[in-house]
Amino acid sequence: MHDLPSVRPQAPEVDPEVGSLWERIRDELALRLPSAPVAADLQRARPLSLTDDTLLVELPSVRMAEWWQVRLHRPVTEAVARVVEHPLTVAFTGPQPN
Repeated sequence: MHDLPSVRPQAPEVDPEVGSLWERIRDELALRLPSAPVAADLQRARPLSLTDDTLLVELPSVRMAEWWQVRLHRPVTEAVARVVEHPLTVAFTGPQPN
């Protein structure tokens, strides 16, 4: 008998505009914070939504999201300023229910 691969719940589709915005910010952050752990976090991050002037980004854990929110606030703010011309806040959150 063959084992079937485990099926993970499908993540909701991200608006292409939101995904593109996050990719540009992520690329800028990768240039500013060139360390392996940060790069791994950035690859696992997933944009969720853009409302008013806040981009919500999901990270694999609440602890990781809090760390990014507190410890990397300044580099994130600087990266955003280089990518977009209007005020934008990036907020990090832990895993969201699908």
